Order: sequence, then C-alpha cells, then structure tokens
Amino acid sequence: MITALVTAYQGHDHVLTVPVSIGPLILRVALLTAVPAIAGFAVLRGFVPETGRAATAMVAASAVGAIVLELMLSAGLALPPQLVVLLLALSSAPLWLVLSRDERKAKVVAFGRACAPWIVVAAAVAAFVAFGRAWPVRPPSEPLMHTAIVFALTGLSWFTVCRPAGAGPARVALRVVATALALAALAGTAYAITARPLERAAGSPPAINATTAYNGSD
Repeated sequence: MITALVTAYQGHDHVLTVPVSIGPLILRVALLTAVPAIAGFAVLRGFVPETGRAATAMVAASAVGAIVLELMLSAGLALPPQLVVLLLALSSAPLWLVLSRDERKAKVVAFGRACAPWIVVAAAVAAFVAFGRAWPVRPPSEPLMHTAIVFALTGLSWFTVCRPAGAGPARVALRVVATALALAALAGTAYAITARPLERAAGSPPAINATTAYNGSD
C-alpha cells in the first residue's frame, strides 16, 4: 500500500521553477516603490504642512538609494565614471544637511540650503536635456534614459532642503520645476525598468502552466 502511494507521488513531479533571477526583480520592485514616494513628496510639498526632520531625511535617503539602484540595474550611464561618483556624492549632500545639528557647521548648512534651489534647476535642465536626447531614438537610448533619471533624482534629493512654501513667484516656479521633475522621473523610471526584460535564471527551463501539467499527468 505504502509502496503504491510512493510510486503514485513520484509520478506527479510538480516542481514550481521561477524562470527569472530574483535579485534584479527585487531591485526593480524596490526602485518602483521608492521613486513614487519621492515624486509624491515633491508634488504635494507645496500643499501640505512642512514635514519633520525624520520624514525629510527619509525622502532624501530614498533618493540616494534610488540612484544606487539605478546604477545597479542600468547597463551604464552616458557619463564618465568620475562624474557618476561626483553625482552620487552631490545627491547625498542633502541628507547630511537635513541631519546636521552641529552649530559649528550652521553656516555651511545655511549655504547649502541657499544653493539648493539653483541645484534643483540645474539638475532639472540636465535631466530634461538627457530625456530629450533619449526619446527621439527608437527604442529610446537606455544609457541616456538612466542618466536622465539619475539627474532627476539628484534634483529631487536637493528639493528636500529647499523652502518652497509661500506664494512668491520664485517659490511657485521652484514647485513647478520640482513637480515636472518628479513626474519625469516617475515616467522615465517606469518605462526604463519595465521595458527591459528580466534576466532568466541560469539553467532555468521555459515557464510551464502548472495547472495544465498537473491535469495532463492524471
């Protein structure tokens, strides 16, 4: 009886095999989770009360993390490696400005916050130029697309230390730039990540409908 049951079980070899590499998939999910949160912060910041230090630091850290994920998932950027390192360092600076409480460095923090709007505008110009160069090509240039996203995320990271509240023309213009940058980063990330096929796991067989295989074996 037991031998018959074991034989019958062995005849139903229903092994579920995942045909893609889990590592890149997890990185994509993390990136597609972080970028909408960063974009939402930029779009809604002018309409909600100012966030606290911890929440602002979390958004700035998310922007840096998203840039690192972009570098890990992309095949390369349309920039020299030295400039990529400087861009990563530049995107990390707002996190230090948010968390810094050292009174001896108050002037440095104040200077960084004063420069933040100009860095946001410069990053937006660089991002839109890269987007404009990537889209006319069919399919769009992947290195240029990822470069534009990194520039956009750098600008959104610096937007966390700006003071966009108020109705002055300059502040309204800054919010408009940040909103456009956020929407461009969101759309570019969604396209660049979802348009690229996932890497298949080494030695994995083609995907099979498990239900059909099970029914056909009975």
